[in-house]
Amino acid sequence: MNNSSGSQELPNDLRFGIFDAFHVIFAVVTATLTFVGNGLMVVVIVRTRSLHLPQGYMLLSIAAADIVLGFEAVVGFINVILEHWPDALVGCLVMSYATSVAITVNIFTMAFMSIDRWLVIHKP
Repeated sequence: MNNSSGSQELPNDLRFGIFDAFHVIFAVVTATLTFVGNGLMVVVIVRTRSLHLPQGYMLLSIAAADIVLGFEAVVGFINVILEHWPDALVGCLVMSYATSVAITVNIFTMAFMSIDRWLVIHKP
């Protein structure tokens, strides 16, 4: 397509603005930090014998659930950029289910950690 100045214009589906570039950079940085940080947490807990206690396993549970949520965030971000769901109904249902499970795991693990800490403080 040529405009009045003689330069070529991209079709609407190929335009990529500064706003989209910011979103891509933000998503890549966030995903990288999520995977690296929680992955290191998993490695440390698995390899450190002194962390093989209930508190360590609860932290491992939170880290694993956060890795799942990070993966889901990346897939959701792809959905936003493409402006449609690439995996159709099955992918949408699987991602919704996985998100719900990961969030529920985080909530219950934090609740159990709170109860554990309360018991340690009040019933030594």
